[in-house]
Amino acid sequence: MKKDSGGDTVRKIIVLFVLLLLPSLVYAEPLEFRGIKMGNTRADVYNKLRIPDENGIKYFSERDAKFCIEMGICFATFHIKGVRVKTLFNFNVVQELELITFEFDPSKYETLKEALIEKYGDKFMSKDETVQNRMGAKFQNETISWELSDGLVSLSRYGSKIDKGFAYIGSRDYVDSLKERKEKQKKAPGF
Repeated sequence: MKKDSGGDTVRKIIVLFVLLLLPSLVYAEPLEFRGIKMGNTRADVYNKLRIPDENGIKYFSERDAKFCIEMGICFATFHIKGVRVKTLFNFNVVQELELITFEFDPSKYETLKEALIEKYGDKFMSKDETVQNRMGAKFQNETISWELSDGLVSLSRYGSKIDKGFAYIGSRDYVDSLKERKEKQKKAPGF
C-alpha cells in the first residue's frame, strides 16, 4: 500500500472546498440592478434614474424625482421581460443604497423567476408555504432566493398581500443586520 505524503490529501481538500464554494461563485458580478449597485449614493441612483431607458421611457415621474431628491426615497417603474415592476430604492443612514424592493402582479411570477434564473443561475433556495387572505382563501406561495457573497436576491409569488408579488435585492450589510435583529427577537423575553 502506497503511503500518502499529504499532497493528495491537500489536493482533495482544495477540490472539495472549491466545489462547496462553487454555487456562490457562479454569480461573481457586483450585486446591481440596471447599473445601480449596492452602496451607490442617493445622488448616483437619482442620476441613473433620470436618464430614460433605451425606448425613451422615463423610470420615474417628476413628482417622484423631486421626492427622491428632497426625501431620500426613490420610487421608479421598470419593465423586466415585459413585466411592470414598481421599485423602491432604500438607503442607509449614510445615504448608500442597501435595499431595492419590487412589487408586481403575482400572475407574472413565473416570468420574473425565469429572468432571475437567467441572471443568477439555477442554484437557488426555494421555500413553499400556504398563505391565506382575509376571506380564508388559501394560496400556495413560492419564494426563491440566492445568497450571494455581497447580498441576497429574493422573489416571492405573494408579498404582504395576495394581490402583489414581492422581490428584493439586499446588500450584505442589510442582510446581516436583518439576521441579527431576528436573532435578538428570538432571544427576547416573550418570544
